[in-house]
Amino acid sequence: MKSVTLLFNQLLRDVHSQSWNEDELAKLSGVELQALAKLFACPCSGSGNKRQLAAGLLTWRNRCRLNGQKFLAEMHAAITARPRQLELSF
Repeated sequence: MKSVTLLFNQLLRDVHSQSWNEDELAKLSGVELQALAKLFACPCSGSGNKRQLAAGLLTWRNRCRLNGQKFLAEMHAAITARPRQLELSF
């Protein structure tokens, strides 16, 4: 039981943890999965089982990562498209 509590605390603190996988999330209780889903504003149904909650959390995480990568690519493109100021050495 103690390792499950440590896993839950790790997932709360580190969204980039390697423990964000279906096997590790299945170790958590339904209440803990619902708490994670509510904490991260992940859409979940109130009557979902553990597997549905875990799949929802993983889908949410993957969607957030994809959105972050898209945003980063847009910012890199905006920087490279911006005219640069010339530097003159004297």
